Amino acid sequence: MKILITKQQYKDLVFKLLHTLLGELRIVTSKEKKKLGLDTDFHDIYDKNDDEVMNIWIKGVAKNKGCKNDLTILQNVTEKMEGFIPYYKHKLFAKVLSDYVYKYTDIKCDCVQYEYGFKHKIGMDGNDEEYDYTDSKTRIYNLKKKKRLKDR
Repeated sequence: MKILITKQQYKDLVFKLLHTLLGELRIVTSKEKKKLGLDTDFHDIYDKNDDEVMNIWIKGVAKNKGCKNDLTILQNVTEKMEGFIPYYKHKLFAKVLSDYVYKYTDIKCDCVQYEYGFKHKIGMDGNDEEYDYTDSKTRIYNLKKKKRLKDR
């Protein structure tokens, strides 16, 4: 059975999911971390449980080319979300995520990067011992230019 929803319904759904999973966000800026003796290229974003859930890269090698504020979601967060959203409307998801972060941090992110399509696998190391790992794909969107950047 195919179910169609509008863009607005999808936005509302994702916003409510983010609010349920993350709640109100709190930011620790790179300036605040510098006062503590930590020199970093990104701001940390924490959820309602004070768990780090995202970073906003403002400089450094991890920031995507052409991005001023590059929002990166940690893998465990998107893996949780994928249990509720089996299919991402990627451009729309990136926009809603950016709006959600802006609501709590007052930082407008122009790029969004996140993992999706998680597949848990078992591999063999050099000593013929099994180990678990997760394979996924990475999506990167430049919201200002309204285009997808090269995936990793």
